[in-house]
Amino acid sequence: MESMRLVLQEIGHWSKGEFTKSEYFSAILKEGKEPQIILIPKEKELAAVVSRIVLTLSPDKRGTLKSLKIFENERNYTIFEFTEVQTNANISEKLFLEAE
Repeated sequence: MESMRLVLQEIGHWSKGEFTKSEYFSAILKEGKEPQIILIPKEKELAAVVSRIVLTLSPDKRGTLKSLKIFENERNYTIFEFTEVQTNANISEKLFLEAE
């Protein structure tokens, strides 16, 4: 849970393309058909919980993610896949007023 909380905090930077501003991770760009940004923890304590994070960029929609994979170690990871991504879509104000 602690690692997920940290990752959620970092997503704010990532969504703005601010991969080098993180105090917790170093970023490496891996180019190719589906470019990836690989984030490596800077501190040993964090590396004990998260060995690396791989952000795969969408080849179809510039500026969006295809997936986010958080590795604890080589065998254990959590993956988030983003499908049907919409940007700048109109969202009804009611959605925020009628939340349960």
